Amino acid sequence: MKMKKIILVIFFINGIVGTHKVFAQMQNAQPIIWDIIKEVNINASQTSVWNFLNDVSMFKSLSNGFVSSVDIVSGKNPLTLNLVFADGSNRLESVVQSDAENKFMVIEFDEKSLPKEVSSVQIAIFTKEKDNSNSIISWNARIDGDKIAKKVLIDQLKAEFDSYAIGYSKITNPNEK
Repeated sequence: MKMKKIILVIFFINGIVGTHKVFAQMQNAQPIIWDIIKEVNINASQTSVWNFLNDVSMFKSLSNGFVSSVDIVSGKNPLTLNLVFADGSNRLESVVQSDAENKFMVIEFDEKSLPKEVSSVQIAIFTKEKDNSNSIISWNARIDGDKIAKKVLIDQLKAEFDSYAIGYSKITNPNEK
C-alpha cells in the first residue's frame, strides 16, 4: 500500500510538472546578418595579425593613413578609443569583446559618435590562420537605423575597411606596391 501511494504521488507531481511549458534560460543563437564583410589574405601568421590589431600605435600605418591618431579614453573594460581620421573627424568606439584565444574582437560605436538616424554600429574583426605564414582578416559591420543613413555609413565603413586592407598588406608585404 505504501508503494502505491509513492507511485501515485510521483504520477501526480509528474502530471503537474508535465503540463507546464519549460523555457530555456537562453534563446537559440541567431545568425548575424552583416551589412559589410571585407576579407583579405595577409602574408603573416594569425598571431602576428592579432598582435597588429591590438597595437594602438600601429593604427595609422595599418589604416594606410585613414586614421591619423588614436587616443585611449579608458583602458578599463571596455577599452574605449577616440579615433581621429585624416579628414579631421573623430569617432569614439569601445572594444566590447576581445578574445585572444580565438583572435577576434567586437567594437561598438559610442552613442555620441552615431550618425543621425543610426541606432547602433557593431564591427567584428575576425582572424583566421590559412597556414603557418598566411592568414585571413575579416572586417564585418552591422548597422541598425534608417535606410538612407545606414547606406551613407556603409559607404564610409567600406572605404575605411579598404584602407585597412591596403595598410595591412603594406605592413606584411613591404616589397609590394
